[in-house]
Amino acid sequence: MKKILYFGPIICGLVMCSLTSCNPTTSKPESSPEVQQIKGNYKMWTTLTVAEGKRLIAKGLKHYAPVAENLQKGQVLITTGSTNHYIAEEFLNETLIAGSLLTGHLVPKKNYTPKQVSQRLGSVYLENGEAKTQPLNESIALLKEGAIAFKGGNLLNYRQKKAAVLVGSPTGGTIGALTPLAESGKIRLIIPIGLEKDSSEDIEATVARIVELGQTPTLKFIPGEVFTEIEAIKAFANVEVIHIASGGIGGAEGAVTLLIRGEEEEISKVAKVLEEVQGEAPFFE
Repeated sequence: MKKILYFGPIICGLVMCSLTSCNPTTSKPESSPEVQQIKGNYKMWTTLTVAEGKRLIAKGLKHYAPVAENLQKGQVLITTGSTNHYIAEEFLNETLIAGSLLTGHLVPKKNYTPKQVSQRLGSVYLENGEAKTQPLNESIALLKEGAIAFKGGNLLNYRQKKAAVLVGSPTGGTIGALTPLAESGKIRLIIPIGLEKDSSEDIEATVARIVELGQTPTLKFIPGEVFTEIEAIKAFANVEVIHIASGGIGGAEGAVTLLIRGEEEEISKVAKVLEEVQGEAPFFE
């Protein structure tokens, strides 16, 4: 039997036992949304908090070939959002004020003190490696054919590879401005979104129902490419990644647990990246 690595606190003897006693496999279960031919029987599993997942997604996007190419020669637009905050930090290689790249966001109804932010950024715009912060409408006006834009979401159906976002603005907000550009093929819209937002709900049917109800805020479909912790890991290594658990306690509320399989060298690449992100502090402390 091949070596199994574990990244995270041991919280369940049954789960650990089932992993350490499992037989090497060469294919995904039939119920999995994708079938991949991954070589190697080395395995590891990891639990990622929401903040760790966001940091991992940001690092993965910077390493993702289409994005890396545009960062060198092309246009990249980072809109507001908590995951986009991490993306901006990775792309700019600097620490931003927490909340400075946020607009609407969800917080607990009780026992939460609103955070005071001295600086607000409308967007981060990068062209041929040069970056600047400016109002969103100014950045959108500069976008040319082949530009990449990032817009996070609030609801995900990973099996469908579809996502939606809550919108409070009567004009459609950020997604209202980006949708025509994405649907026409002018820009590539990428949705950085954590697996903690995964749902069994049919995304487009749910959006249609919320619109029908006249709910405020409303829900809008994002016509883009979903990029989760799974895609982030695959940007670094040729491995199979399976989402095997969600949630936890002691700070792991909202966390996701992933099983990763591949050749030893590929697993080592993943382990190195996970070492960099684990221990990431919550967005607001």
